[in-house]
Amino acid sequence: MVEQQEKRGTSGFAVSSMVLGILALVFCWLPVVCWILAILAIIFGGVGISKTKLAVGRGMAVAGLVCGIISIALYVILVITVASLGF
Repeated sequence: MVEQQEKRGTSGFAVSSMVLGILALVFCWLPVVCWILAILAIIFGGVGISKTKLAVGRGMAVAGLVCGIISIALYVILVITVASLGF
């Protein structure tokens, strides 16, 4: 089963990283949810990149990694903006 998965080029880590990264972007305004989803997306993205040789799975892993990083950056920007407004 593992050999078939490597032949197709998709990895479960890559797919889960992409899904978690997208969810982290959607929920970037919720503090705990954003951090958990983004950190898991970054971890799974790194593992997916290291385990995937072909471009299809690697692209999904990179997308999840980037979405996770962007969601953390958006949350930090949101916190800084709200703090500077005095709320």
